[in-house]
Amino acid sequence: HPVEVLFLDGEKPIGEMVQCQGKDLSPTGVGFFLGCHMPTSRVQLRLSHAQLSAPLTVRGNIVRIQRCNERLFEVGARFEELPNSSSSEVALDLEM
Repeated sequence: HPVEVLFLDGEKPIGEMVQCQGKDLSPTGVGFFLGCHMPTSRVQLRLSHAQLSAPLTVRGNIVRIQRCNERLFEVGARFEELPNSSSSEVALDLEM
């Protein structure tokens, strides 16, 4: 499932939104595959999933990076805070 990542310098966006492939989603974070360099560990994530009524936008911090090959990284991000209206949907512990 798609995950869009926007890198942040404090509150300021760095570059454009990057399209990624989601791996898993939990109440506290998300795993995804990223095909580019990460200029910062602070991100804004836009998550889409069939079980979410609308895309969810949340900020987070990259807490894990594992290189898969020359062009691909497996990344784990922990959410900073979930909007109250969406937390019950994410609490389903969805597997992407």
